[in-house]
Amino acid sequence: MKTAALAAFIAATVAAAVATPTRTPSSYTDALYGFSLRPPRFPEAGAGTSATPVFFTAPRADNFSANVNVMVLKQTTTLDTFLALIQKEFDQLALKKNSQTPGKVAGRDTITLDYEGKMQGRELRWLGLIVVDKDRVFQVTCTALKKDFEEHEKEFKACLESFSLTE
Repeated sequence: MKTAALAAFIAATVAAAVATPTRTPSSYTDALYGFSLRPPRFPEAGAGTSATPVFFTAPRADNFSANVNVMVLKQTTTLDTFLALIQKEFDQLALKKNSQTPGKVAGRDTITLDYEGKMQGRELRWLGLIVVDKDRVFQVTCTALKKDFEEHEKEFKACLESFSLTE
C-alpha cells in the first residue's frame, strides 16, 4: 500500500476518478468516493500543446504538465501513522519538506505538505493535502516543475482549500 500511496502523492499519475471536462469548471463532485473540490482554472492549451483530462492538467511546458490528482486509498489508519509512512518515503527519495501545515476538513484533522525534489530527471515541487476519514485516506496532490510552481501556486492552494467531504 505504501508504494501506491507514494506513487500518487509524489508522481501524481493516478487519478481516482475521471472528471467530466467543462470549459470553466466551478466544482467537481465524485459521488462514488464522496468528495468534491473546485478544480484549478488552468489556462486553455495552446496550439501544439496537449493536456490529459484524466486528472486536472495544465498545458504542457518543458515536456511536463502541472497537474492536480485526487487519490482515495481504502485503508484504515491514523494521520500520524500515515505521515510517518510518507516521511520514510521522503527520506528514501531525498525529498525536501518545505512545510507541514495542520488543518481541518469536515471536522477531520488534515496535513498540507509542501515539498520538492528530483523525480525522473525533473526538479519538481508538490503541494499535497492528506485527509484521513474512517477507512480511507484522501490525497490531493498538486505537482509542477519547481521553476513553474509559483505560476500555479495560487490555484493549487485554492484547489486544496476547496476540498470537502460530501458524505
